[in-house]
Amino acid sequence: MKSSFSDLLIAALDGKWDPDCAQCLFALQQAGCPAVMRTYKAGEAIYHATAKVSSIFILIQGCCHVISTSSDGQYSTIYVNSTPTIFGLTELLNGRAQYTASVIANTSCKMLLLPNNSLLDLVGDDPRALLYLLRSLASSLDYGLHLNARRLLFTRKQQLILYLHEYVSTRSIPCRLTMSRPKLAALLGINLRTLYRYTDELIAQGALAVQNGKLTVHAEHAEMLKSFADQIYAIL
Repeated sequence: MKSSFSDLLIAALDGKWDPDCAQCLFALQQAGCPAVMRTYKAGEAIYHATAKVSSIFILIQGCCHVISTSSDGQYSTIYVNSTPTIFGLTELLNGRAQYTASVIANTSCKMLLLPNNSLLDLVGDDPRALLYLLRSLASSLDYGLHLNARRLLFTRKQQLILYLHEYVSTRSIPCRLTMSRPKLAALLGINLRTLYRYTDELIAQGALAVQNGKLTVHAEHAEMLKSFADQIYAIL
């Protein structure tokens, strides 16, 4: 039975594709969407800000980061390691001619590219697909608002504690952070030297450890991070 475009798009956005993606990619093409799958090396640009908007990108595998620049030249970096995540959708729906941020592969990444013209035609004829795209956009906006609110409400050290607590809460213990401290500093908007001071303080307080050069959280550290996080939320 031939799958509809919405079925295939929903499968991609729900992370239910087969590991090699070949069958789903072929099915998308059969459904009328000339989709392509591309692999990017760590450090390679998926696209740069001001590049012509031509496709939306769905992160199928890997981790990347988004770099945006404010009008006063300040950089903001957000790391994305959840799959699937859509990039370029805001620009598409706003009718922008250029991407507003740069997306860089942090690890080897697999991206599904959906050309804008065919995507708009298919979505226009398929309300279910449109609804899923809008839900994905709403999720991205919610995440952005969450980050901005956190930066306004909490100190840098509190943001670090909450990030670490939430990171390990969704992973098995012991948990090793894959992100380096320079990248963690960029994510949280903390000076690198200050971040080292904060992590050293957390190590001394029994809330963190370093193993083989990586920040690591064991069961006792996770309990301490939870206690710190509860204290932070209690003051709101």
